[in-house]
Amino acid sequence: MTMKIKLPPLTKAEKILALLNQWDPDKRVANGAGYRAYNYEAETIAQHVRSNSKAESVEKVIHDVFDCSLNDEEVKAIAKCILMAVKK
Repeated sequence: MTMKIKLPPLTKAEKILALLNQWDPDKRVANGAGYRAYNYEAETIAQHVRSNSKAESVEKVIHDVFDCSLNDEEVKAIAKCILMAVKK
């Protein structure tokens, strides 16, 4: 007998949190902070990102949330990933 478990779909913030944990720009996860290391940032980005948002607006939100000098190419890449995750 197999048991099936039905999980609810991930929220927008949870999808963004997973992407930020993979990106790990501040090396919080690598230093042992846990999987909720970027919870505040993910929630803040999720509030500003919609499925029809443009990449430039997402990049601006990422720069505002992290409030530090980040590599522009990395920010563009993670902004595209966030948009793809939110559209699904």
